[in-house]
Amino acid sequence: MRAADQHPEPRVRLLGHRPPLDGIRALAFLGVFVGHAALAAGGDPGAVAMFVFFALSGFLITSLLVGERFTTGRVALRRFYGRRALRLLPALYLFLATWLLVMLVAGGFPWATSVPQGGPGGPEPLHTALHAVWVAACYFMNWAEVLALFHHYMAIGHLWSLAVEEQFYLVWAPLVVALCAWRLRAVTAAALALATGSLLEVFLLYHHGQGELRVYMGTDTRAAAFLLGGALAVTWARGGLRWLEQQAPTLVLAGLAGLGLLWAAGPWSAAGAVLGPTNATSAFLARWVVATFAAPLLVLAAVTRPTGPLARLLSGRLLGYLGSRSYALYLWHYVFLTWFRSLGTPGVVLALVSTLAAAELSWRLVEQRALGLKRRLTSLPDPAPTPSHLAR
Repeated sequence: MRAADQHPEPRVRLLGHRPPLDGIRALAFLGVFVGHAALAAGGDPGAVAMFVFFALSGFLITSLLVGERFTTGRVALRRFYGRRALRLLPALYLFLATWLLVMLVAGGFPWATSVPQGGPGGPEPLHTALHAVWVAACYFMNWAEVLALFHHYMAIGHLWSLAVEEQFYLVWAPLVVALCAWRLRAVTAAALALATGSLLEVFLLYHHGQGELRVYMGTDTRAAAFLLGGALAVTWARGGLRWLEQQAPTLVLAGLAGLGLLWAAGPWSAAGAVLGPTNATSAFLARWVVATFAAPLLVLAAVTRPTGPLARLLSGRLLGYLGSRSYALYLWHYVFLTWFRSLGTPGVVLALVSTLAAAELSWRLVEQRALGLKRRLTSLPDPAPTPSHLAR
């Protein structure tokens, strides 16, 4: 018998489409909507949902990169970024063009620039709206907010999170490709080391008076959830740490319980009118750490237990529908809340209905067509053997 038959080449697990992940997207969007509509007294589920979005992105993107590397022997970064552009840009540019058109027509009316969580928005000069669209189209909204480049309220400021994601992809994808060329385990080690540095930076920046906005919207400070999601993606692909896969649902429940207790302690913001500055800061940082670890474990639990109760719940038809359109739902929801929130509760309902309608139109008009082109770039040749020293 040949040595190759006695020691077959190890292979990685490929992710493919996982319906529970659509359910996670849907729940994360609903959390963001509830938070932006100020419907959750004493807390902000949208703040927690951001960690879920980021962890899910880190898991998925790393899985795609690793899967391509170990099925074709290489990763074509140009094609990778081309696929990302086809998935993201058409819907984004449709949204930005529509919002800018509305602002050109009705930007001087109070309803067009109200703040969903309350407070006056004020009229937005045309040049400011044009500047905001340009910043959003270039995926720089998070740093524009941190650096206070806008002097007026921006109803598209929620696009800061998309900017964080794209900035992360620009750095993480080439790093994964380079490390995979050496050894797959190196990706996990790099992800864990960088995630540790990101969490330490959160503490250092916060305690040195950099401000909550700098921590909340910084690409560097937000990286930990992405990186932990990426580390778990590699661990799952390699088939390692089975005990973590088995315990993931329990750990998620513990994380949710911890977030519930911290929520009861006061609002997400560290501006502690009730708790006092010291306790409020501690609660903010504790929430940050718990959410950073719980979100990737939620993704892992949904992937590793496809027939478990959590996966069945997340695979429901309604959540699947919302999850498949979660990108457009996220794009549109905040401007509709801006326009209709002054109507009170009926305005929130109208904003939700309008968001669903806009997302469906976006899906049918541009996203499905773009996904067809994306699939052509995604088609991979037959799997190639995985060198044993790389899969370790």
